[in-house]
Amino acid sequence: MRAVSRGQLVAWLALACVLTSPGCSSQEAAARAKRTNQLSAIGIGYHRCIDVTGKGPADADELGKYLVDAADALAAVKAGEIVVIWNARIPTDCPDVPSYTVLAYEKDAPARGGVVLMCDGTAHVLTAHQFGLRPGSLFGDRRPLTTR
Repeated sequence: MRAVSRGQLVAWLALACVLTSPGCSSQEAAARAKRTNQLSAIGIGYHRCIDVTGKGPADADELGKYLVDAADALAAVKAGEIVVIWNARIPTDCPDVPSYTVLAYEKDAPARGGVVLMCDGTAHVLTAHQFGLRPGSLFGDRRPLTTR
């Protein structure tokens, strides 16, 4: 039996959740699954950067050095479709539970909800209301300090 990586497991679980969500067309479900996979890849790359340098990447170019087979995720970051909190030190910058503090998100998530990446590397779909409730020093007044 072939071993399944953490990223693959997260992607399959997210796909299963998305496909079983009521009110989503198959195109919407596919787009959400793709974005979930992109954010999961960003989380893995972000944590690889922390393992090597002791802090999160400073920008998309640095993040790109730690991404594996995720050119589409990097392109989404560079195009501004995904917003990343740069230079985070995990768990220091996640004062509450890392699974409750947002590290990256779809650009429209604050206003319309969407897929978000937590500091622990998990990706979740949040409503705009849920997104606004995320605590932590990364968000100070409930918004990211920097989204370069």
